[in-house]
Amino acid sequence: MTNWAADRESGTGAAVLGYPENGPYAAAPARLGETRNTVSEDSYGNGPISRPIASLRGVVRSGSKVGARRYKKMVASTNDAYCPTLRGRLGVTTELPEAANSALEIVVNGLDRTAIEDALRAGIEAACRSGILEISAGNYGGKLGKHHFSLHALFPEAAS
Repeated sequence: MTNWAADRESGTGAAVLGYPENGPYAAAPARLGETRNTVSEDSYGNGPISRPIASLRGVVRSGSKVGARRYKKMVASTNDAYCPTLRGRLGVTTELPEAANSALEIVVNGLDRTAIEDALRAGIEAACRSGILEISAGNYGGKLGKHHFSLHALFPEAAS
C-alpha cells in the first residue's frame, strides 16, 4: 500500500470527492492534517494491522452513510429528530428549533482525545456565523466511542 500522505506536510491542499445527497459527483477543497501510523482492524474485521492514517479537514454536504450492505457491523441511519425534511411527518418528533431549515452533522474522528478536542474547537469556531441557531453534540449512547465531550468545557472562557 502506498502512503501518499507520508511525504506531504500538514496543510497541503487536498480534495474530498463523492456524491453528496445522492446527487451528482462533486469535489470540495480540503487540507491534509497530521499523518500517524496506527494499529487497527481493516474494514472486514481482520487484524491487527499497522497502517498510516491521514486526517483531512474540509466541509462537505451529507451523503449516504456506510451501511449494512457493505459492512455487516455498521448500519446506515438517519437521525430523524434532526432531519428538517422529515419535520411534521407521522411518527417523527423533531428536536430542531422552529426556524431551522437545515441541520449539519459534522463527524469528528481523531487518534486521541486532544486531537478530537482541537477539531471540535476549530469546527465550532468556524460554524459561529450569522444565522446559526444552535450548536449541540450527541454521543448516541456511547456507540460511537468511549469518550464524551462537553462542548461548554472546550470554551471555559465563554462560561465566565
